[in-house]
Amino acid sequence: MLNRFLGRVHRFIAASFDGNIEAICIRHLEKSASFGNSWAQNQLGVRYLRGAGVAKDLRKAVDLFKLAAEQNQVEGCLNLAWIYSDEEYSEKSLTESIRWYRVAIENGSPIAEYNLGLLYIDGIGVEKDYRKGFSLLKSASDKGLKEAIEAIQKVSEKGYGI
Repeated sequence: MLNRFLGRVHRFIAASFDGNIEAICIRHLEKSASFGNSWAQNQLGVRYLRGAGVAKDLRKAVDLFKLAAEQNQVEGCLNLAWIYSDEEYSEKSLTESIRWYRVAIENGSPIAEYNLGLLYIDGIGVEKDYRKGFSLLKSASDKGLKEAIEAIQKVSEKGYGI
């Protein structure tokens, strides 16, 4: 009896979606994003960045990531920081990239701590500062970020964290 009921539910749902779940998803993300939902803004930005279900549009992706990041949505901050540091992005700006990593850190992102820590250790976009870089990596590793734990081992072997 339960299987028959679930079969009917499945057929109803499949018919409702008319086989185009992606288009429905995009419509709902667009509607939620237009109401200021930062998660939806970021998710829609990712789709525009990749061209998933929509035409690839880097400018639109950046605009959506900015909307999400301005609401302190961590993934939006990280995506924006990544794009601003990308060599292929015409408006590349390490200053903006670092700014958004810092916002993500303020909102608890170990990934941002890891990325900014590496920038400090390598002196990319900031003055080289091993102690600050090591401190950021340590904080990220304390939060369980595997990459940060591995980076600390490498940095420690070179004597940079001391």
